[in-house]
Amino acid sequence: MKPLYAELCMIAEPILQHYVEDLEVHDKNALHSTVKPGETWLWQVRPTGTWLLRWDKDSQADSKDSLLEILIRQTMKGNWADSQWHLIRCREFRNGQPYGTVSDSIAVADLAAKLPRPKLQAS
Repeated sequence: MKPLYAELCMIAEPILQHYVEDLEVHDKNALHSTVKPGETWLWQVRPTGTWLLRWDKDSQADSKDSLLEILIRQTMKGNWADSQWHLIRCREFRNGQPYGTVSDSIAVADLAAKLPRPKLQAS
């Protein structure tokens, strides 16, 4: 188990060419302030930026408002054909750093087959 941000940087380095702040600002901030142990997130990296979206729960599941589903379906239609998709599992925080696992690249067709994701339950 390794620090998640370091893992994302290693994967993104040979791919990411523009909108580097997606990784260096937005993804880093989300990993440290939004992601919680036990959650699974979907991360897309492409030459023109990244997306980090909750995978295990989707408050907009099975609707036209689900950003996660829009991105996956648009990729299936040929947009962002040069992107990679990874599942990030946060296991714990140590010294303020999220640790966990990052999957190997996942085919977008495999992700599309798992749509829609579960909706978030009201607390």
